Amino acid sequence: MKYFKFGFYSLAEKPWFNLLIMAELAAILFVGNLMIAVANSRMVYYEPYAELMQHEGFVYTPKAVMKEEYRRRLTEGYAALQGDVKVTMSGARTMMSDSELLTVEKDSKGTSYRVLYTFDDSVYKKFNLPLSKGRWGASQRNSRGQIEAVALLESETNLKVGDVIPFRIGMPNESGNDITEKDMGELLIVGTIKHGKNFPVMSMTGITNGSNGKKMTKDVRNMYSAGAFGNEAASFIVSSAVDPELQKVLNPELSTAFITYNTEPTESERQANKELLAGLGGTVLSMKDFKSSSDSYLYEQYIKLLPVIAGVFLIVLTELICSAAMHTKRQMRNFGIYYLCGCRWKDCLKITLTYSLFILLGAAVLGAAALLIFSHTSYAQAFEQNINVNNLIISAAIVLFMLAVSFILPAVMVGRTSPVATIKEV
Repeated sequence: MKYFKFGFYSLAEKPWFNLLIMAELAAILFVGNLMIAVANSRMVYYEPYAELMQHEGFVYTPKAVMKEEYRRRLTEGYAALQGDVKVTMSGARTMMSDSELLTVEKDSKGTSYRVLYTFDDSVYKKFNLPLSKGRWGASQRNSRGQIEAVALLESETNLKVGDVIPFRIGMPNESGNDITEKDMGELLIVGTIKHGKNFPVMSMTGITNGSNGKKMTKDVRNMYSAGAFGNEAASFIVSSAVDPELQKVLNPELSTAFITYNTEPTESERQANKELLAGLGGTVLSMKDFKSSSDSYLYEQYIKLLPVIAGVFLIVLTELICSAAMHTKRQMRNFGIYYLCGCRWKDCLKITLTYSLFILLGAAVLGAAALLIFSHTSYAQAFEQNINVNNLIISAAIVLFMLAVSFILPAVMVGRTSPVATIKEV
């Protein structure tokens, strides 16, 4: 405790100088945490496809041709892929309900028709997009046997978290057309996404990047959209794992296929599969290129801002080191007196360490306060409020690193100075 008292006295000797250093350090922590928040918000889009991108393979988007012949060719083509491959696709099913909660697109019998998007569970369970209300659903039925879903709201804004909708799905014949119905029980809305907000899509969309609006990018952003849902009715997103029937992809021409190798393929298998997919039409993108583009998107802000932040960080760190060294030099006379009073010479370093600790803690408090205030402003929406646990971990690591570095020079100064020589100088 006595070291903290002496460290505080040292801090109070030059309050304005020390406050200036605290403010500069706080600014570094504030900007650094905003950079982390940007990466966190982008990681929300990246994470669902991160595991797929660790494998070699292709990202294949078929032509959107709603014809039975093309659908058959795709199904046969995926089955003919060579090597130890896995095809990961999401799908969509026709959902029918007589619920009074659904207010549009009813037939003469009062039946409403909706689209039920069924995402592969390896992707779905990692969805963490911010919702307007609620949460993402589970990958299995709940204790009541209900299927948890996120509702994509357009004109049916009356739908809310907690609503229960009994529903059926169309059962296809060999051509893939819905001809019979199967009762699926109840759909429980556990989350909602309002019109205009980002939501996951089945098929890779084309987006532009750059000021000229012409450069096409192909990365994880293409698997999301903020546009209209295609009609005025609500749609629903669930995991395909909740029911075996939902694991069937009936319209592969509407879904981007992530084709991955479970084991290392031969060169002939790679080439044969590439030619097979190209022959089916559509867009064939290597997983390597998809991952590279996605990584560039994920780390874009770091690449742009890190050199600037690092430069400013080094300047402020130098100021902290010099401040600690100046403090130690000023205190050498007092250290000699403390030594005469029974304090060990090496213990005098604890006072310098405490002084640096006070500065860094003050900077951390100021930086956290600035971040808290910023989070309540409209500008915070640009970061999608993705202040996460890693913000705290990285900030703590930076503070500890700066504390350790600021201690080196004072330790050298004290280590090279004899307490006897210091006392004689006094």
